[in-house]
Amino acid sequence: MIEVINTVICYNNSYEVLEYTKQVSKLVDSDKIALVIVVNRLDNGSIEELKMRLSEIGIMTHVVDPKTNLGYMNGMLAGVRSYCEQYNSGSIKYVIMSNTDITYTDRDFLHELLIKSYSDEIWCIGPAVYVPERKNYDNPICEERRTIKEVKQIIRRFRIPIFNELYFRMSNIKGKIIKQKRGSSHKVYELHGCFFIVRLQLAELMINNPFGALLYSEEAYVAENVWHNGKYAFYDSELLIEHNEHAVTGKLNYKKLSKYIADSMEVVLMDYYQEDVGEK
Repeated sequence: MIEVINTVICYNNSYEVLEYTKQVSKLVDSDKIALVIVVNRLDNGSIEELKMRLSEIGIMTHVVDPKTNLGYMNGMLAGVRSYCEQYNSGSIKYVIMSNTDITYTDRDFLHELLIKSYSDEIWCIGPAVYVPERKNYDNPICEERRTIKEVKQIIRRFRIPIFNELYFRMSNIKGKIIKQKRGSSHKVYELHGCFFIVRLQLAELMINNPFGALLYSEEAYVAENVWHNGKYAFYDSELLIEHNEHAVTGKLNYKKLSKYIADSMEVVLMDYYQEDVGEK
């Protein structure tokens, strides 16, 4: 019986998608997960070839061809919608929305997730995210909700070329020097976008309230949907994954990255901070 949907994006990275699928197939309780692959772009090979190779791995997979690039978050949500329309979703406990540049260091990851009993007030769960390249942890992203002033500062930072390039360079240096510890489990505001575990109820809500941006700030979008519904996000340090960060989006240059971040945060500002318009 399928209890978890894991939705991912294929954007000219079918080899990585296949390798990720093989990893998932080796997890304990892999018969309880359905891997949903949304093909935003596939220049080398065909959808049918991808389906054939996926079928040889030995876990349930569902391939979605939207015939256009839906972006990261909306693409994954389209995958959830497609699966639920085709199969019975009554047994689904969680939806994992993840990158494919993920390594499971513990074969019991899925089993441990399924035996946990989170409060019904927790709608989004994030594991400890270890980045081998920097020998550092990336979760959680933000402990408390940002003020409208902080959101506007982020937008300004990424609109001004000299500031955004300096920010990226300083962030790279900071990530190598300042080490974030794995820490203890606790409620947070925002979790890392490379790996969300959400309640099906939250996924369905977001399907009906799609993100108005192509890339980036998915963390803020999910966090705001949780916060506006009076629920919580939870950092669970007992769960662990490794992230080979920026495998795809890292190929974008500073200018493109900055535009995506500024544009997406403007969407967050307009869609979720209207009650705070009196702030500067």
